[in-house]
Amino acid sequence: MDFRRLKLLPLAKYKLRYLMHLLLDRSDWRNAYSYVWATLFSRDAGLALQDTMYRRMPLLAPYPKQLEIEVTTACNLRCTICEHTYWTQKPRHMTFEQFQRVVDQFPGLKWVGMTGIGSGFLNPDYMKMLRFLKEERRCFVEFFDHFFLLKESISRELVRIGVNKVWVSLESASRDSYNRIRVGSDFDTVLNNIRSMMRVKRELKSPIPELWFHFIINAHNVDEMEDYVELVADLAKEEKGLSAPIIYWTRLLSFAEVQDLVAVPSRARMSEIQRMCRDRGIFAVLNENVVCDKPMSSCTKWNEPFVLVTGHLQPCCALNEANDRPYQEEHAFINVLEADFQDWWRSSRKEEFIRNLRRGVVNPVCKNCHIFKHPESTENVSIRDYERQRARISALNTQAPARNGTT
Repeated sequence: MDFRRLKLLPLAKYKLRYLMHLLLDRSDWRNAYSYVWATLFSRDAGLALQDTMYRRMPLLAPYPKQLEIEVTTACNLRCTICEHTYWTQKPRHMTFEQFQRVVDQFPGLKWVGMTGIGSGFLNPDYMKMLRFLKEERRCFVEFFDHFFLLKESISRELVRIGVNKVWVSLESASRDSYNRIRVGSDFDTVLNNIRSMMRVKRELKSPIPELWFHFIINAHNVDEMEDYVELVADLAKEEKGLSAPIIYWTRLLSFAEVQDLVAVPSRARMSEIQRMCRDRGIFAVLNENVVCDKPMSSCTKWNEPFVLVTGHLQPCCALNEANDRPYQEEHAFINVLEADFQDWWRSSRKEEFIRNLRRGVVNPVCKNCHIFKHPESTENVSIRDYERQRARISALNTQAPARNGTT
């Protein structure tokens, strides 16, 4: 268990409200059970209570009940901080039939993350996939979204089918910096769409989907963190307590093309940001990849596989945002559109993977890991103090993002 999660115990009152909504308002016992399971055992939505045991005795880890699926690599934006902007691969969608084939290989699913390196709602089957997970498989479902395409009609359907959580990918407090980072989007449109979902939730008296705000710290927005807290606090007032106001602060996952956008606030400043959040009733969480300091041997995320749109299955999502997609496909465990993951799970290849983890040996598939420390990690670079970056950050914030070929 990650003991930082204990700081979120005050969330219990909200969790109970979500559970009562599923049991009493929706009379949906299967989804309620998945919600309880995710709250107790999942890594992304809960306390990960079993992870301590799996870390010591990985062979006791059960067949995965958590799964992340990338259903498209199409995106309508050219974000300066995302690997997608620098790709040469053609975008593609996963069909519903392919999606169902993937999901059917995991009969005990309780939690599913529906985010990859792309914009989900560009896949014409995306809503059908979400309905299948909620109405047929009754899983806890969450995803990240930039909210530029998430109109009121979509919000209503997400509330109706009971999607559990939507991460708001909004990492700016001003129009200028937002439009500089998320090229092709529009700050005002995004805010209107966020408020539209909140309005629909109030109208339908639904505490779900939970809305969690995700802030990726980078050179364009590092000076806006205090303003961002105020923005989220104001938005939370509009939700009127329906869901817990949370900000996930995450360091930029770096690769060669974005190295000059890495910004690392001082510990003193992050402590002040957390204090500011508490004063305004906001839960502040420093995500795992804020500091890459844990040994590879402590990893349990491999029990939450990530399926690329091509069907290639890798240990987890922490290998993304390295701008190294061909390598990921080459070293994936298996392609679940061509073979069955259960065969890999019972194979000697799985045993070898776990043995290497236990010994601290870096498995080839894990070379680009952003979370666990190892010699080949792109995160093992010297971190300059925030104050020494101010001049460079100011200079970057006055430049147009010409490298993306945008206006």
